[in-house]
Amino acid sequence: MDYINNYYSKFLDRVNFIELKDYSDLNLSVDSDIKELPLPIVSDKLAKGIKTGELMEEVDAELIIDGMIWILATDLNFEYREDYIKILRAFSQKIDDYIFFKGIKFLDRKLEERANIYFRALSFINGEHILGRFNYGLSLERIAQEEISNSRENSGQAFLRASTLEFESILDIDEDYSLAYYKLGYHYKFNGQFLKAKLMWEKFLKLDNDDLRKQEIREEMDAIDDSVKLESGLTYLSYNRHEDALELFLEILPRHENWWELHYLIGSSYAGLNMGPEAIEAYKKALEADDTREEVYNELGIELFKLARLEEAVEVFTRGLGKIAGSYKLYFNRGLGYYQLGDIDRAYGDITEAHKLNPQDKNVLEMKLSLDKKLDI
Repeated sequence: MDYINNYYSKFLDRVNFIELKDYSDLNLSVDSDIKELPLPIVSDKLAKGIKTGELMEEVDAELIIDGMIWILATDLNFEYREDYIKILRAFSQKIDDYIFFKGIKFLDRKLEERANIYFRALSFINGEHILGRFNYGLSLERIAQEEISNSRENSGQAFLRASTLEFESILDIDEDYSLAYYKLGYHYKFNGQFLKAKLMWEKFLKLDNDDLRKQEIREEMDAIDDSVKLESGLTYLSYNRHEDALELFLEILPRHENWWELHYLIGSSYAGLNMGPEAIEAYKKALEADDTREEVYNELGIELFKLARLEEAVEVFTRGLGKIAGSYKLYFNRGLGYYQLGDIDRAYGDITEAHKLNPQDKNVLEMKLSLDKKLDI
């Protein structure tokens, strides 16, 4: 769903189109014939006593200009968009500044909705107007916050993404615009992209001259430092750089002793370094913090299995199945444990159950067919 364009289209009903008897005072001469175009006025600006469709004796050109700005922001499919832009440019060489400062005035009057309309129109008329783009990004961010606070999560996320794109686009125009880095840091932090947030804020600190803002960001960076290290560790882990990952995980461990996932990641790092006993201890601590995690039982059992501690591995898989009913992985691995222990009947029972739970897994199927053949079934 196009949440953003749908949001703006609801403002279209505030525009009325008029006809004039005399166009001479409008100062809207352009290559196209103004008399052939519909002339818009935002409805609450219509002069008293004028009704839609009636001829008007006179009308201020500024009312028409504001109506065109409104249309450009709210109707992306309007037939005369390009003509309106030409008219606006002909009306004033400083039309960009006119639109921007009207938006700022609306903000000063707490008319955020109207300001948003003007900043959005400006982004279409002049995509390189940085202050306009920045304020449009702020407007989108405010709407995102309202939508999310009103439990319209999908819409809110759409507006937040659009706001992020506005701030990112500013950096394509001016890579030294510090406030874009400032806002992007918060956006990335909100989305759990802590490393990107840190990089944005580091750039901001180099560029900005406001001491209060810089102190604010230093405090924000301190607050996300552990999250940055965790994300960096996960990146190292994904590239099998287990030693680098482990170093970061151990660094933040003293402040997160009760976090099962951190112990699990430490265990995975040890396992990647072939440090089985250390991995086992880390996985056990993960289960002490949360004994409902399938992946922890699974990896702990596998590490025990690798050290030929088969009875312990089977016991771990059994405990896991007591907490996570219907885990085909735990049934499968316990079945392998029983098989290695020579208990073929139990092995067959577990492998068969794993196959029922996930008939698409090729490893499970191959093991089942092997046992079928072995048991002459």
